[in-house]
This record gives sequence, structure tokens and C-alpha cells, in this order.
Amino acid sequence: MGAISRRSFLAGSAAVTALAALPWQGRRAAAAAPASAAAPPGAGDAAVEYALRQGADHWGEQLLTRPDGPSFGNVKPLLGPANVASRYVTESGWYYLPLTDEVYDPARWLEQRDFAIHVADGSQVTSQWCWADFPAQRQYTTFQVGSAHEVFGSAVERLDEPRLWGGFLPILDNAYVDADGTRWERESFVARVDATPALVSFVRFTAHRGRRGPARTTLRLYLHVDDVAGLSSDGTRLTRGGDSYLVSSARGGWAQPNFDIDLDLSTGHAVVQLAVLNTPAPAGSLRADAATYQRTKESVAAYWTRTVAGGATVRVPEPYAMDAMRNLVLQNLVMGWQQSIANGYETTDPHFAFVPEVATSVAALGEMGFLDEYRANIAQIQAKGQGQDAFPSWEQGIKLQSAANYYLLSNDGSYLRDNLPTFQAYLDDFRQQRAKDPNGLLEKQRYGSDIPEPVYGVHLQADAWRGMRDMGLVLRLIGEDDAARSFLGEAAAFRTALTRAIDASSERLPDGSLYLPISLLDPAAPKAYDLVPATRDGSYWNLVIHYALATGILPPGSDAAKGMLSYLYRHGSMFLGLVRFNACSIDPPGVCESDAAANFPPGAAGYDAPGVDGQYGYSLLKFLGDNGEYDRLVLSFYGKLAQDLTPYTFIGGEGATIAPCPDLPPGIRSQWFPPLSANNAVYLRALRELLVHEDRDDDGMPDVLHITPATPRGWLADGKRIEVRDLPTLFGPVTFTLTSHLADGRLTAVVRPPAYEQGRARLGRLLLHVRPPAGTRLHAATVDGRPGSLSGEVVDLGTPGGEVTVVLTCSPVGVPRVDRAVPTAVTPDRLVYRPGDTIPLRVSVEAIGDATVPVTVSVGTPSGWRTPEPVPVTVPSGGQIGRRTVD
Repeated sequence: MGAISRRSFLAGSAAVTALAALPWQGRRAAAAAPASAAAPPGAGDAAVEYALRQGADHWGEQLLTRPDGPSFGNVKPLLGPANVASRYVTESGWYYLPLTDEVYDPARWLEQRDFAIHVADGSQVTSQWCWADFPAQRQYTTFQVGSAHEVFGSAVERLDEPRLWGGFLPILDNAYVDADGTRWERESFVARVDATPALVSFVRFTAHRGRRGPARTTLRLYLHVDDVAGLSSDGTRLTRGGDSYLVSSARGGWAQPNFDIDLDLSTGHAVVQLAVLNTPAPAGSLRADAATYQRTKESVAAYWTRTVAGGATVRVPEPYAMDAMRNLVLQNLVMGWQQSIANGYETTDPHFAFVPEVATSVAALGEMGFLDEYRANIAQIQAKGQGQDAFPSWEQGIKLQSAANYYLLSNDGSYLRDNLPTFQAYLDDFRQQRAKDPNGLLEKQRYGSDIPEPVYGVHLQADAWRGMRDMGLVLRLIGEDDAARSFLGEAAAFRTALTRAIDASSERLPDGSLYLPISLLDPAAPKAYDLVPATRDGSYWNLVIHYALATGILPPGSDAAKGMLSYLYRHGSMFLGLVRFNACSIDPPGVCESDAAANFPPGAAGYDAPGVDGQYGYSLLKFLGDNGEYDRLVLSFYGKLAQDLTPYTFIGGEGATIAPCPDLPPGIRSQWFPPLSANNAVYLRALRELLVHEDRDDDGMPDVLHITPATPRGWLADGKRIEVRDLPTLFGPVTFTLTSHLADGRLTAVVRPPAYEQGRARLGRLLLHVRPPAGTRLHAATVDGRPGSLSGEVVDLGTPGGEVTVVLTCSPVGVPRVDRAVPTAVTPDRLVYRPGDTIPLRVSVEAIGDATVPVTVSVGTPSGWRTPEPVPVTVPSGGQIGRRTVD
């Protein structure tokens, strides 16, 4: 599977060998390994490889021992950015931003599609590229600067990290210093301009003279267009016939394929604005002057600001996390039911969709308050899929769940009624399959897109069961009692058969954990993996199993659920709370793949070394939330924010490498086919899980609402405030604020619970969780001035009929120290010694804490074991994981 489309993209050798046909392939070999200016402090290959070889989430477990737990500050320094994407779409190899001017109507997505691909390093703008058109050549413009005409951003040590203007808006800001010492600031966005039929990329360059730099410099635009010899220029405009390609605010010289603009820096700086048309079109009135540029930029910023404000209000006291939330919402609104833009995951087939993945992409929109958009997109997904030869039962189960989830969030029964005949056809299909099966299960279907073998897939079976059950519950809520009984009766009978198969297939390990194979009732199914991602089979198990676990087929809090959690924690399922994956069957991890393997071309970005598969965390988060694993939700949240999204631009693909790869600079990682809507949904779901979570009763009906169950402890430092307004829940919209006044010894929450409406799930209990920073003890709570029920960090609000005010009193207490250290590598200076030699050792130590920690290394000798003197290691303050190498 992982992702569902990979087999369709890489089926056969043609797609691999065809890469050489890309028009820019090989033109910029020197820039094929983009990076940040510097690797993260303390990063080291040995430490990363050591962490990957552990069964436990090595770094994650250390951070969980910190008094305040994981934070952005202690997760971010551990790895470098995943800036390398691939050269399938971009010349430099950097990831890109697919920019457009509006959110499309999901029903007309393929018709309206209009994107300009802006490469994140600032080097290039590509027009309208879509992988489905491969190998057709597309128009693109490459930007070159300085006397040497170096490609903007090509010397990565002189390139600042790309950023978004305003923190989250689709306006790309770059800064680069060329070899002459001239500093270039670059900004770009796209817009639809009146009287110009094509989408326009606006690009502004500001050149600042360096201290010893030249007084003049050059901005060169290299144009790759059809029939470039037919272009002509009047000095500010490139045209052919009546069509414009490019408009400049400054005069330049045209000598195909280059348009050179000479800039005078004698006053210190110079500015030039460009307007690059996505497709050649009549544009005689189009201008690129400063006023037009600024006016258009303000309009673009206003549109996207209004758009993101169309959902629920969520404000948390971490600006970077807020920027990520806003930008990922905008990305997913634009992508809708599509998995990605411009790469192999974008489909142009109106009947095709990656249903298991994109169902989460649009669910995240609904859960963040974009209910109209949620409905419009699931309506499109409803009629799409991967065909009858794939896993239609799995898709049907997910479609049933999506419809039920939309109803519970919105209280809009029209979608259920409009599609009830289709849903009943799914039920009839399930019933017929089970009647024919000797085990009472659904028929065997394909394991996943990358694994064609038909199996009794536990993910397929569990999602179908959950879909039947959820559909029965919501049909009962809207008064469709006969249909509800049919769904619920079949779901109950199916659950009995499925539970029997799960019990017969599960394996209880000596360490007390529980292993459940994907293929049920299969004597040939792989036994429990010691280290899940050490093999390809284990890695695919790790992607698929979370779908089943998220359904609750192992009841939350049960011995089986606890056993599965234990297995995930002990056997390598996660890294910094993210789902691990290893495409290339590398054992041990930490080796860079260089040969063709499985479903990937050699050196496939994101899969050329062991790493994580970002989009499959959505189901993991549901499983963690259902089982009250709140601290681990915080870890997953920061793992996603700090290590699975690009810094400041929030682009994430499917796979992302963790292990070092010699093909890349130290500390730099790669990712597969970004941006990815399902990956974005994982972050949005993680944020929502920190703020609200719904429990269900034994019958599956929502009954308990948790408020702020998993907020990072730093969010309630003195003066901090969490605010949520009209966030959809399975009971209706909830509004609350939680404000810290620790200096005054109190915290205050104001909660307006969901108001019951006819047809909604009825709230049975409301629980407020208050997680202050370490060193704070909660003493008592009052609810509207009366004594409240406080247990640990939870205030039981019962079933309030309206808004309530909760005041908690608190006081400071001591914080226990946490000092730990482990050697990650012990290296002698040679391998052979004579008897009596002194053996010098270089010891790499990884530690967490705020003190000097003695580390002892035992050394084996022919005469037995001896223990050298302890090695003192001073670790950094602030609770980060520190690394030191000592002799």
C-alpha cells in the first residue's frame, strides 16, 4: 500500500527509464542535493542509526520522561529538514508549492484545475505541470543571478530557509547571496488578473549590494517554452503573435532563451517585478509595476485570510503551530479529494480516487469546521475508487464511515437520505459475501496497492464492520429505523465472526504484548516482527494495521488494545511518534538504498533510506486518543510539526527519510511526492486530538467529550491562553477558553458545551483536562462558584446545560530531575591490538537532562571484563537530547 497509488505510478519499467526524458534532467547536477545552510546542532549519523535500531521509539521515549514532555524546541534539533523531493517535477530537486488563485468546486476540480509550480528554493516557476501529461514538456522559467548567472538558490549554504509571507499565506519568500556578494530577496505568488485569461505568477526580486560587491548585477530569466525561437521582445514584454509569455517592470535584453535585466545597485538596491503567464495568452493590459504588484498581493492575502477564517476558530499559544494549521487547511481546501498536485498522485481520471487516504484528507477539513467543503468532497469520493480488482469492500466501509462522521459533525441528514440506496447496496454486498464465506467474513481482497495478494485483511474487514455499525447508528438518529436495524444487525453478526478470526490469528508474545497479523486465518501470515521496519513486510504491516486499530475492533482500554499498544511501543512501530516505514528491506536500518527495490526506482526520494510514512498517522492518532495516550499524542504532534513538514512552508510528502544517506549532505533528508493532502490531515487531526476527543459507549454511540485532553504543558505557562470557538464535535459545536494565571495561583476555563439538537448524539459527560507546566500542583476547582469534582488533572463537569466557568487553584512544587545517558557508538582507533596495548576508545554518548552524567562503558578482554573510569558528559540545558563525543 503505502501509498495506495505507488504501484500504478511505477508499474513496469517504463516510468523509471522515462525519467531521462525530462527536459531539465542533468542540467544542474551540482544542485541536486538541496539543504539548509547548516546541519542541525549535534546531529550525527551514529546517533540516528542507533535510534533507528531500537525497538522502542528511542528519542520519543526519552522526551516523554521530561517533566514537560516533548516540545517543538526539543524535537526540532534532532534531524535536518526534508528539503529534497525529486527531479520528477523540479529541476533543482527541491520540493515545490503548487499555487493557484482559489478553492475549486470539488465537482469541477478536474475542469477548473490551474496551478503554477513554484520551487521552494526560488529557482524556478513551472506552469501547469501535471504528471499525467508526462513526458510532455511544459513552460518553465529559471532564475539566474549575478555575474556568473548562477541559478538562484543553487549554492545552498548561501540560501536562507524558504518562508511563507504572513507565516501561512501562499506567498513564497526567499533570500539568497550570490557569488558576487549581492543579496537577493525574492517573493512570488499567483493571481487571476482582470482582462488576462491566464493565471499569472508574480515574482519580485530585490537586489542589495554587498559590502564589497559590484555596483551592477544581472537577473537572467531562462525560458523553456515551445518554439522559443518565435518569441520577440519590446524590452519589457515577451510575446509571440498576440500572446504574452512574460512582462517585466524593468527593461531587459532578449537573446533566446535568456532575458537579461541589468540592475544598477549604486544606490544600494534595485527592484524588479515580473508577471509570468501560466499559459501564453493575450495580456496587453497586464502590468508588472510596483503598484500593480502590491495591489495584487494584498488582494491575494485578503482572499486566503478570509478563506481560512471560514472554519472554526482555533487559537493556541504557539505561533508556529498556528501557522502550520492555517496553511495546511488552505492546502487541503485546494487539493480537496486529490491526493497531491503535479506528481504521480494527482489523478486526471474522473472515476479514480485513493479512497482510504483522501477520506482522511477531507475529514480533517470537516473536523476543523469546513463542513460544506467536507460534504462536497465526500460526495465526489463516493463515486470514485481504485476499481473492483483492488479492495472495494474496504472502500465501501470507509465511505460508510465518512457519511456517518459527516452527519454526526453536521446534523445534516440529507446526505444520508440522498445516498441511502447506495449505502444499502453496500450492505447487501457485504451480506452476500459473508453468506458465501465459510468463516462469516468478507471475501478475500487485495492486501494493498503495492501487495496484490488476496487476504482476509484485518483492515478491510474492520473498516467494513465499522462502516456498517456507524451507518446503523446515524440512520437510527434520523428516524430511518428499518434501515438502521438492517445495518446494526449485520454489523453485530459480523463483529462476532471477525472477533473470532482475530482471536484465532493473534499472537501473545513473551513480553506481554499482542501481535495481530494483517492476513487473518492464514497459516502463512508472518509471525510477530522483532523490529517491525527491519523488513518490507513488517513495514507494510505497520502502515495497514492502524486502519484496523482505529475502528475500535479491539475495544479501547481492553487487554487486547493495551497489548497492541505495547507491541507498537516495543517493536519499532514509531519514530518521534510518527509511523515508521522502510521500503527497501534494509536490515539493519541506517544504510542508504542504491539499487532498485520493490515498487521504487533506485534512489527514490523519501524511500532511499529508512524513515517514516507520514500519511498513515491519522488512524494511529485515533487509536492513541481512544486509549487515553495523551502524552504520546503530544509527541506525535511535535514529531509531525518539527520533522515531517518542511520548515516554515509546511510541505509534507508520503515517505520521509530518517536514516542518513551518503547521496545527500549530512543532516539533509528527502521525501516522496509532496505535497500530500493525507499527510496534512495527520497534523490537523493531531492538533484536534490535543483540544477535543470523543469517547463512545459499548454500542458505538458518542457519549463523552474531553476538552483539552492532551495539550502540551507549555501551553498553560503563565499568561498563555487556548481559545476554541464553534469547533465541530460528534455532539455539536463546542466553544471554550483556558487561560493561565499561574503567577496568581489559578487557571480559568470557560466552556460552552454543545447544545443538544434533535437528531444529534446526546452528550453524556463532559470532562475538562487541565495540564499545567511541570512544577505546578492543582488543588481544587470551582464550577460557577461551587466546589467542582477534580481528580488529578481532570474536572468532571457532568452534563452542563449551558456555559460554565471553572476556576482551578494551584501552587508551585519541586520538579524532579531527569538525567539519562547511553553510549550510541564505541569506536577504537584500529581493530587489531597486541597483548598489553592500551586501547583508545572514542565514545559517542547521547544524554538528556541538565547535569553532568557519568557514563560507564564495559570493555571485553580475553581475561574477562573490566570497567574503565566513568566518562563525565555534560548535557545541554533546556531538556533537549544532547550528543557528545569523548575519548
